Amino acid sequence: MWIDILTGTLLIVAILQGIRNGFIKALLSFFSFFIGLIVAYQLAGWVARQLKEYTKIESHWLPFISFIIVLLAVLFLIRWVSGLLQQTAEVLMLGWLNKLLGIVLYGFIYFTIWSALVYFLQILGVLEAVKMKDAYSYSYLQKWWPYCTDKMSQWLPFIKTTIATFPNPFK
Repeated sequence: MWIDILTGTLLIVAILQGIRNGFIKALLSFFSFFIGLIVAYQLAGWVARQLKEYTKIESHWLPFISFIIVLLAVLFLIRWVSGLLQQTAEVLMLGWLNKLLGIVLYGFIYFTIWSALVYFLQILGVLEAVKMKDAYSYSYLQKWWPYCTDKMSQWLPFIKTTIATFPNPFK
């Protein structure tokens, strides 16, 4: 079935990404964008004031420019730290563990995203459970996203209500 082929392909890509990047780089890459957005949001006003004061730039674009500057600086810093940690893991002869955990993390990320996509395609009526019953991976994909949202909603309660109220634009 096509869903099994696509699931297998995604898992192969996850294995290759895990071997290439390892756990440290995968974890920091995954969270770096979120960390960068939070830090940029917090510091953009201060950076905009500093730029206005020291460069004499008078523009309504200054807050946006400072937001982008802070975001890029944080992303660069996290990338540098991940490279440093990656090299440290190699020196300590933990490269194999780093790569193995990277494979597991990428597999988790890709499988979760694919499961969420299958879940929402089913809600929208694009995928029908009756047609997918012969697919080996469908039973796992169908159960994984609701399980993840249940666990995430224990930490962040608004997730459950957000997903429960997901509108169907095609009906």
